Amino acid sequence: MAEDGKTCDVEGCNEPAERSISNKKVEASGLPVPGGKGNVRLCRAHYREMKKRNKRNLPDYVG
Repeated sequence: MAEDGKTCDVEGCNEPAERSISNKKVEASGLPVPGGKGNVRLCRAHYREMKKRNKRNLPDYVG
């Protein structure tokens, strides 16, 4: 599900984006992303990191 020409929205990452996730879910994981957007594009590595962080912090997980 790669998005052609799109890059990961995590600060300092220039990898190609593979997923588009709601900003609330990504912010709950603590990844440094720009605020105010409806969805955030993530590369494969940051998507996996977000899933792992949210799994560890289930009460903080929004969604």
